[in-house]
Amino acid sequence: MTIAPPDANRAATVAPAAAWRTTWSDARRSQALFDVLLRTLSRPGTVATTPGDLLPDGAPTALLLPLALGDPSQSVAVITGDADGRWTRSVCDATGARPSVLEAAHVAVALTEPTPGQILALRRGRPDAPEAAARLAIRCDALVPLPSSGPVPPRPRPPAATMVEVAGPGVPGRRRVEVDGLSPDVLAAIAEANRAFPCGIDVWLTADDGTVAALARSSNLRVTALHSEER
Repeated sequence: MTIAPPDANRAATVAPAAAWRTTWSDARRSQALFDVLLRTLSRPGTVATTPGDLLPDGAPTALLLPLALGDPSQSVAVITGDADGRWTRSVCDATGARPSVLEAAHVAVALTEPTPGQILALRRGRPDAPEAAARLAIRCDALVPLPSSGPVPPRPRPPAATMVEVAGPGVPGRRRVEVDGLSPDVLAAIAEANRAFPCGIDVWLTADDGTVAALARSSNLRVTALHSEER
């Protein structure tokens, strides 16, 4: 799939929120976040780390998506975890993007666990225009790379611990990643939304420690709850 690079001139055409102005007037940061998105999307299921100095102070890692892709041609919806609208306002002020309802958003962010219905309501594009699909970032508690095969290494795990097995373009064989803090139903909804490639949604899972993993719309996903013997 194609991601349009960020507009290096957008900082001169919008008035970013004061707290973010210094950070987001530097096009280097926008390009570096874009590079993180592209690198992880080209290698689905790989856990990468976002350099801590790329995001404005206090910004959740999931906001890397609208900050990297947002511009005046894009609409953004922060669909959970933004009851007072402050994150939506900050992103739109910084990038020039327009606030949007879920169903019309080009870029969507879930700062707390979304429902399967919210994921399935996102735009998935059309066979002749897959680029019209939404892109989604979801915050989770942790992302842990797992061996590509064999038993899952035991370790203390929270109740919501799920393994996602990824196959398809960009994956040699398969990759496995543990996602903590999201229910299997949410991850299964991503797989359901992507059953009719090239339509679907590209998804980035993000954790507060700066780790990121992408689930491309072209990926085949197998979702498994980690049971008690694996905790």
